[in-house]
Amino acid sequence: MKKYIISIMVLTLFVSAGFVRAEEEIVATTVVGQGEGGETGEIKVIGEGEQIPTTVRTMNRQKRANVANKKRSYIKENMKDKREIKKEEFKNRIKARKEEMKNRKESFKAELEHKREVKKEELNNKREELKGKLKRIKNKKKEGSVLRISDQIEKINIKATDRLSNFTEKIDSILGKIMEQTDLMESRGLEVAGIRTAISVASSSIDEAKTAIATQAGVVYTIEVADEATLRSTVKIVRDNFHSDIKALHEQVKKSYESIRDAIKVLSGVREASDTNGDTPATDTRSTEAN
Repeated sequence: MKKYIISIMVLTLFVSAGFVRAEEEIVATTVVGQGEGGETGEIKVIGEGEQIPTTVRTMNRQKRANVANKKRSYIKENMKDKREIKKEEFKNRIKARKEEMKNRKESFKAELEHKREVKKEELNNKREELKGKLKRIKNKKKEGSVLRISDQIEKINIKATDRLSNFTEKIDSILGKIMEQTDLMESRGLEVAGIRTAISVASSSIDEAKTAIATQAGVVYTIEVADEATLRSTVKIVRDNFHSDIKALHEQVKKSYESIRDAIKVLSGVREASDTNGDTPATDTRSTEAN
């Protein structure tokens, strides 16, 4: 009887040990998530002493995706903000540039009018003085001829300075557009140092031409009458001096025109190089004029 009871107890202990062992094996083969290859459902056997992870890899991947999406959204918004700031800065620069060109135009116009206004009184005085001197000339035909030549010189001078000032204003306006295009190209990251140099040369040349025009507009050509014998040669000297002054003025304005043409060539060269290299974004450059 005792032997039977002992056998049952031994058998019970053996079965209990088997259950415990089987439970440990079941735990050791628990599915813990994805494997190294990223395939769902891979089974990893946890060795003795290792802990089973509490976070599955599918959840980690989703978190990483969310972080990446947030990062992309932040970068996109940041780039958008920078573009808006850059666009606003460019608009302000163009606005300031137009204001500068407007002031240049008004300043030149005011200087030209001032020179002519100052000249007007002196011209009237000189004409009256010339009439008084011509009374000594017995030949009344020559007297009338000298007065007509004096008046013609003044009329031609006004006409020439007006025409050259208008032409100078046009090339100055072209210079303003070159400046706008240069600002636009610089905002796109292009190298514009060469264009800036050409612009500086052109701007100085135009300023010199404007100064020369204003000076010429204020010149009073006086015919000094000594006697009837020297009257013809005296008139010729004054007329030749006038023609020489107008010719020199033409050359000065021509120089400013050539400087603008050089600036356009430099700008075109930079633009063509950028188009060839694909550096310039496909944006309509006419937008600068619209703004």
